[in-house]
Amino acid sequence: MIKNFEQLFDFIKGRERKKIVVPRAESKSIVEACNEAHNVGLADSILIGDGEKILDICKEAGVESSIFDIVDESDDVNAVKKAIDIVNEGRASMIMKGKTDTATLLKEVLSSESGLKRGRVLSHIAVVEVKNYHKLMVFTDGGLNIYPDLDKRIDIIKNAVEFEKKLGNSDIKVALLTAVEKVNEKIKETLVYDKIVKMQKSEKFVDAVVEGPVAMDIALDSEAAKIKDYKGKIPGDVDIFVTPDIASCNIVVKSLIYLANAKVGGLVVGAKVPIVLLSRSDTPDTKLRSIALGALWENVD
Repeated sequence: MIKNFEQLFDFIKGRERKKIVVPRAESKSIVEACNEAHNVGLADSILIGDGEKILDICKEAGVESSIFDIVDESDDVNAVKKAIDIVNEGRASMIMKGKTDTATLLKEVLSSESGLKRGRVLSHIAVVEVKNYHKLMVFTDGGLNIYPDLDKRIDIIKNAVEFEKKLGNSDIKVALLTAVEKVNEKIKETLVYDKIVKMQKSEKFVDAVVEGPVAMDIALDSEAAKIKDYKGKIPGDVDIFVTPDIASCNIVVKSLIYLANAKVGGLVVGAKVPIVLLSRSDTPDTKLRSIALGALWENVD
């Protein structure tokens, strides 16, 4: 089981090098991230965009342009469509967002013609390494689904569990997070969590232990669970932290980054290939870790 990013990089480097395709790659940060992924043996890149601008950016950044396959296409929609075609042709195994806005990218990925849909909602996972926790933490969804309903939450959990298995984990524990351990009609997510737990017990929709509602102290600390007389299998050993909404997930992860020096990488999952969405505020290390997470993924039916 991969328990930290160092182990992840060691594992990826021992595998076949992956291929990234980037629509609208005319960005210094994108070029530098793809260059670093090449240098450390994670992945090679196909850059789609204004070819002359990409070459100029490579020169400015001191990056050897010959390591990239460059496809000339400066229109946002056409660039994304070309990226999808490249994936469907088997020439790339992940997509990384370039200058194209997220809405345009995801619209094309989710179109009926793309061939990348799996009948499952797309969701974002943030993979977090902190000094005081014994393994990687997966938080979801802090990037796409604002207030997910029951069906979307089921898909979000399925996506996260599927990813967790890529880390080599066969004993996956999922915490449905909120502020309390009991169903409370005034806290709407607890009602949904109760349904999810009952569904898991009756039909086992996912290969994992799923418990909730639980507060974060229960999820992180077995002693807190004893004090609160919480009976369950997950306290102190949670792998996947499912948050009530996009805001709470985003707040938790960014707090860990800035207050606990957490190492983080993120992916959009749920399609046939992973999608790396990079923020302008992401550090080079965060970008590289996100690419490594994408390189871990294998194409799925």
